[in-house]
Amino acid sequence: MWTAPDPATHSRAILDLAGLSAVDRQALAAYGGERLLRDIGRHLKQGERCLVTRVDGRLAGMTWVTRSRSYAPNSGRPTVLIERCFTLPEFRGRGAYPAALRHALSPDTSRAAPGEAVFIECSITNLSSVRGITKAGFGRVGTTIGWRGHVHFFPISKGAQ
Repeated sequence: MWTAPDPATHSRAILDLAGLSAVDRQALAAYGGERLLRDIGRHLKQGERCLVTRVDGRLAGMTWVTRSRSYAPNSGRPTVLIERCFTLPEFRGRGAYPAALRHALSPDTSRAAPGEAVFIECSITNLSSVRGITKAGFGRVGTTIGWRGHVHFFPISKGAQ
């Protein structure tokens, strides 16, 4: 079930890099360098949906929402995948990440059809992300061990789908 985030925290989708201010781009470059900005631009050009989370009007993080038919844990069925999420260091521990994930679950944002699966992935060693994901209403459904382990989460609230 989607719950409105704290009034000081909100997320909105951007369609291209023009949706980011110069201050936003500076914050992203300081966090992940020019490579991060290029990656963001490339994914946006591919039609992926990016949610920008703000706290008190300042860029706090990003959450990517993509549609896939090739996501292995869901055997080729249409799936919404929430991935490549991050919160800038100065905003960590303030609830921005769970708020962004709850927003990503809203029907308008996820573009998920009723009953369609919505998954999120993170590294099993990223305990902060695991806590934020759980606070947002996801439950663990599996682990993939590869060059680094990933945990798969699925919304546990029926209204979240």
